[in-house]
Amino acid sequence: MYGFRVWLSAPPATAPPLPPSQISNHKQIATTSSDRPTFPTYNHSFDTSRSRLSSYTMTRLLFLLAALLSFFGAFGHAYLGEREIFPKLHPSAAGLNPPAVRILRVTWHTASLSFACWGSVLTMLACKSGLLSREDRYIVAGISVWYALTGIGCVKYWDRKKPQGWSFLAISGLIQLGLMLTP
Repeated sequence: MYGFRVWLSAPPATAPPLPPSQISNHKQIATTSSDRPTFPTYNHSFDTSRSRLSSYTMTRLLFLLAALLSFFGAFGHAYLGEREIFPKLHPSAAGLNPPAVRILRVTWHTASLSFACWGSVLTMLACKSGLLSREDRYIVAGISVWYALTGIGCVKYWDRKKPQGWSFLAISGLIQLGLMLTP
């Protein structure tokens, strides 16, 4: 508590000047009035403080867009499964016993969980402050391949008119485009 009071107190009337080694690359603003003390100020330029690679961080926006679509797909898969598919699934008509229905429900939600996990990984890599390492790129490429194979399977073997397969292919394309544009 004592340090907080000292922090709120007024600055000393005369401040000792800093040695030149601590003021390098800084400008000291001097006032014309002799009753005010002069303090060194850090006057940096925004352009010189930016990283040379900071312009490339916006390409990871594609990773965030793919992650958003993954989260949307996870929620839609779980919600629509519980709302539309499982109530219409009568175990006696389908020839399933109650344990088989429970296993079907677990596997259904495991797929929803995998969409959410891939979205979480893409979100973490999109928000990473540094450059992507080789391992990060392999992870992103693996997620993209998983979405591409799932999309091809849905389009080829299920139905071309349903949007699920095409959304998987779109997510894979967004990830690949983001991977190509990210240094």
